[in-house]
Amino acid sequence: MSGPLARLVNYRMGQDGMEIILRLGPKTSKEKLEAWLGEGPTLLQLSHAPKRPESNTASKPKGGNLARLAGQWCKEKSYHQFCLEKGFISVIADRAEQIEKDVTYAIYRECEIKSRAELDHNEQAAKTFKRVFIRPYAEFLQGHKS
Repeated sequence: MSGPLARLVNYRMGQDGMEIILRLGPKTSKEKLEAWLGEGPTLLQLSHAPKRPESNTASKPKGGNLARLAGQWCKEKSYHQFCLEKGFISVIADRAEQIEKDVTYAIYRECEIKSRAELDHNEQAAKTFKRVFIRPYAEFLQGHKS
């Protein structure tokens, strides 16, 4: 018996319905996924997440202030809770390393980047990070002060 076709990574409710994020194997086709879902024509869009950055790239841009900030936040429990409440992650993992990965990939997914360094070199990613994470997280912290 083979393993599962997909693993649930995240879901959230939006104005247009529920968004479900699945992690699929590299050989999973749209047709195979539609057959697995049981209703072929209902899957209207299959988006592919950005590929992870290659580890041996020659001239990787260095991260600046935004990349540093994102890295610091990914280690903070209050940021983990923020991501959970906003629907960027679905559960908080028992292991610190796993939750850090989950919230890091949430930033990658929402900002459409492959590494945090892109936050300082990609204007659109920086705007998205500020709009989706910085401002809402600051409001979240203000609302959770004791």
